[in-house]
Amino acid sequence: MSYSMTLMLRAGMILTLGGALWALTACGGSTASGADLQPPPPSLVQPCEAALALPVRDLMQAEVERFWRADRARLADCRGKHQGLVDWADGVREALGQ
Repeated sequence: MSYSMTLMLRAGMILTLGGALWALTACGGSTASGADLQPPPPSLVQPCEAALALPVRDLMQAEVERFWRADRARLADCRGKHQGLVDWADGVREALGQ
């Protein structure tokens, strides 16, 4: 499986989790605790950037390093979004007393 496909699958999983948790907030009025549940921040449910497309040719060492750095930065940003969504979901769980 290619790196970009893996990122797309991860982004899909994050969006699915976010959508499921967001739908859960629709039941906010019927919770026993009366917690005021809010949907996740929009920045946490945005798809992650795909990996950079590499040119179809031999690359110079500097180009390899530049592409690698850019992909690592995108991966770190995606990991931050995922952790933010997990933290948000933990907060929802705490608000519901579970």
